[in-house]
Amino acid sequence: MAYFKVHESGAPRMSLWTTDGMGNSASTDPDHGATRSSDDSWVGVPEGTAGDEVVRNFYRGGRTVTVSIFSDTACTTPATVDGRSAFEVDVKGVPPVSTAMAAMPWGTLTDAAKASFLALALDGGHAGSIDVAWAFGDGSIGFDEAEFCTAGACGQGSVVRIGEKSIRPVDRSITMPLRAPVTALRAGDFKELILGGRDGSGMNIESEFMSCSSQATGGDCMSF
Repeated sequence: MAYFKVHESGAPRMSLWTTDGMGNSASTDPDHGATRSSDDSWVGVPEGTAGDEVVRNFYRGGRTVTVSIFSDTACTTPATVDGRSAFEVDVKGVPPVSTAMAAMPWGTLTDAAKASFLALALDGGHAGSIDVAWAFGDGSIGFDEAEFCTAGACGQGSVVRIGEKSIRPVDRSITMPLRAPVTALRAGDFKELILGGRDGSGMNIESEFMSCSSQATGGDCMSF
């Protein structure tokens, strides 16, 4: 399905090996590609009927993937762990088909939380916090983690991930401490808030909220 490699920064997490280091187009050539962030382990599914076919084939195939590990960047020399270099991994949950996406239990921020998110600004070198509250329109899941980022490439240990907090699944609000950004974060700068958890089947679901009100209307909100 894809190659994953250690991120260029030397971070302990692995990243999807992509064609350009930005999008979801996975490179299957171990010599040509780029990692996207220090903990990017997602494989994108095509939209529409093409994606639905991938989801159905994945389900029929038993939701198991084979992970092979190598000791060289060209992925030609197997790395052995306890006498094995390939492992069968069962994947939790089943990705939804396109027609089911709208009815998924996506979390939505309350009006007060939206206002706080949009207005948030921090001086460089000064820590802060943000109050976050959410609700669900279709069913619910238990969010168990939250992250706050000041750029789109927000890997574990990255300086742009200035906030992270564990959440009890029963909670519907938190106060998240924010570490001091390297440079001033203005209200109109790029900000990203991620709330993540798992549904009843064990599949990970994330609700992501982005703001970049200083960006011209219709512009790309992502920041790297």
